[in-house]
Amino acid sequence: MKQTASVLFLAVGILCITASMQVRADVVFDVSVEITHNGKLVGQPMLRLEEGKQGQINVSGANAYSLSVLVRQQGSDKVHVKMMFATASDAAEPEFEALIGAPVTLRVGKTQFNVQVDLHG
Repeated sequence: MKQTASVLFLAVGILCITASMQVRADVVFDVSVEITHNGKLVGQPMLRLEEGKQGQINVSGANAYSLSVLVRQQGSDKVHVKMMFATASDAAEPEFEALIGAPVTLRVGKTQFNVQVDLHG
């Protein structure tokens, strides 16, 4: 009887671990970014990203820029965000932690980023 109970407990434990791993893999974030340079709006991209996967936007034209964003969840209410932003004359790589759903403002030189990360859905 003890052996059956141990096997059952082990099977339940493995199922719980597998279920928690599957939930984490399905986490999707909506990332809103407002970018200004010298007080002038450069862009307002929004990215929908799976946790741990990098997304990128490339914009051409007079205000051309590229932006890549990577979000990793840090507990139930916090994320770690790594961004790479580049124009023809400027580049910045801000990295920060934020509460999910709370706006964050960063300034790198003359470029300002207003960022908010929300859970999708």
